[in-house]
Amino acid sequence: MIDRLLGHELRIHHIGIVAQNESQIEDFKNILGLEEIARETIDKYNVTNIFLKCAGETKLHFMIPRKGVLKNFNQGRGGIHHIAFCTRDIQKTQKELEERGIKFIAPQEQKGIMKFKFNFALPNIAGINIELIEDPDFKWD
Repeated sequence: MIDRLLGHELRIHHIGIVAQNESQIEDFKNILGLEEIARETIDKYNVTNIFLKCAGETKLHFMIPRKGVLKNFNQGRGGIHHIAFCTRDIQKTQKELEERGIKFIAPQEQKGIMKFKFNFALPNIAGINIELIEDPDFKWD
């Protein structure tokens, strides 16, 4: 179990999904009756991020790319992009994974939307893009 390997808890924070446009997300949200809890555009990455709340602490993170690599993700069709694991200490978790040979897109965590700190593993782990998140609002109990 990965949380035992790392010596502390890891929980799924969100599933990242690339969408072609906002109407896809609206349809998804309305059909399933989900609530939007955050929306922010990050110009540096040319993407609008929309978070929907599910039961518990898990969220769905929709990304609408304006240009760049995500625009052509899955041949432009979008789809599941990553799984984000929440950790209490992103620096410690990143260091432990680096000791196991995992590289990250940045040497240290980056500022995400809301209060998140994040970093992505490179290139991926077992064919899945992995993101580490440290979220001070995450409820661990």
